Order: sequence, then structure tokens, then C-alpha cells
Amino acid sequence: MKITVSQQPVFKELMDNHACTLDVLEANKDTDWLITPECSISGYCLPPTLNNMFNVRTTQVENSILKIKDRAKELGVKLALGSGIKDNDGFPYNAMMIWDNGNLKSLYKKRILTRGWEGGGERHYYLPGHVPNYFYLDDEQTIKASSMICNDFWCMPRVAPEGNPYYHVELAQNNVDVLFVSSNCNGEEPDALAKVWNENHLQVFAREFAMYVVHAGSATSINHMETNELQCASGVIGPDGEWIAKCKDSGMDSVTVDIDPLPRYKVVKASGHIFKRMGDDEDFD
Repeated sequence: MKITVSQQPVFKELMDNHACTLDVLEANKDTDWLITPECSISGYCLPPTLNNMFNVRTTQVENSILKIKDRAKELGVKLALGSGIKDNDGFPYNAMMIWDNGNLKSLYKKRILTRGWEGGGERHYYLPGHVPNYFYLDDEQTIKASSMICNDFWCMPRVAPEGNPYYHVELAQNNVDVLFVSSNCNGEEPDALAKVWNENHLQVFAREFAMYVVHAGSATSINHMETNELQCASGVIGPDGEWIAKCKDSGMDSVTVDIDPLPRYKVVKASGHIFKRMGDDEDFD
């Protein structure tokens, strides 16, 4: 099962994002899965005003998504595609769409929306989701997966004052093998401590709950500008908490990892204790 992580720019202009994502897709047409960063189609939040509050460029975004998922179907590539969307209920969400053979297999809506210092942030654009998502990466349904988006995962205190609900635990309780995480977490200025926080969370979570963590982050800042230092690496972390493959520290890049299905039940020895993945008490090697 080949999974490709795209560390790509998230531009302000929709057509730039559309062209960039299609280029990435064509360059990785031999992979099984491609995951893109948070809001990689719609673009990240723009400065809020009364007129554009809760506004996603609905028609243009929908057309772009349809063209990209159709091309992915032609190439035989499955997508974990990040974008702001307007759902069937008429409200906008920050979402990760799981496209399989041209069909929307699963839709995850970001649950912990960021709050800006001066009242801005994602809460001026989107409504929060409320439930996890589960899907399988393979037709045989042996590799169970789920999704998180940026602050759902690391719950940075300054933009999530309500505290951390630790959604990670429910994924472990549901025997998730692979977690897709998309993000757009690069601030206007480099933040070394935030980078440590973000990457440590990815690695510790993968180790403690014995699953692969696949992270696709933006190559640009939250204000759509180039940045020389990303606040979290993109790549794939194994169930032992170690990086299997990592994108370069700045700029556009991608990595592909061929993963194996995990045993459904597994003991992981870490931090002086033994954690058993949730499930039956049957014996295993």
C-alpha cells in the first residue's frame, strides 16, 4: 500500500491551488493514496469581514474538486483532499475528503477550529464538525484509517482555549491502523517551540497507540506567504514513533512510503509500560 504525502503551497488564489494539486497528482500517478495539506484547494482563511464571514467560494471550489477527483480516478489514485467546502446542510466546513475511484468514501470536518488573537481564526469561516470518520485504505478492508485536521491533533493552547479533548483515544479504541493528518500550521514568523510541540505530538501519538501517522502540511504560511522554516515536518511516522520518511524542511516536496497492514491487536512497549491495542484478548505473536 503506497501512500504519498504532498508538502505543497497553499495559495490565496483557487486556480493556483488547483493547478498545483493537479501537478502533484500527475507526478505521483503510481501511488495508491495521495494526501494533501489543509485547505489545499480552497485556500486558507482570508481576513474576515462581515460580508465574507462563513463564505467559501462554493461553485469554484466544487468545480475544482470534481475535476481533481475525476483525474485521480483516471489515474487510479485515491485521495485524502483538504479543502474548505460547503456541505449538503448549506454550511461551510474545513474538511478532508476521502475519494476512492471517484466516489466520496468519507468526509471529515475539522472539530477544533482555531481562534485568532483578535477574534479572527477559522471560527469566522467554518462551523465545527462533531464526529470522527473511519474508512479502509484497501478493498479487502484490512487497513483501517481515520482523519484529523491540524489543531484537532495537537490542540495548540493559544488557539484552542477550551482545552484538549484527546480525540486520539477514540481512534485507538476503534482499532485505527493509519491516521491521516493535514495541516496549515506555519505562522508568519518561525516558531521553534511550536515545531517541537507539533512533531513530538505526531511521534508520541504514533508510538503510544501503535499506528502509522501520515502528515501533510502546507509549504506556505497561514497568510499564503513563502516561509523558510516550517513548523512541522510532513511525512510518515511508523507505529514505533520513528520517522519512516520526511519531506525537506522548507518548500514543496513529497515522499512515498509503502506500508504493511498492522496486526489488528498489538502490544507496544513504550515509556516503561505496555499498551495493548483495543480488541479481543486473543493470543498473537
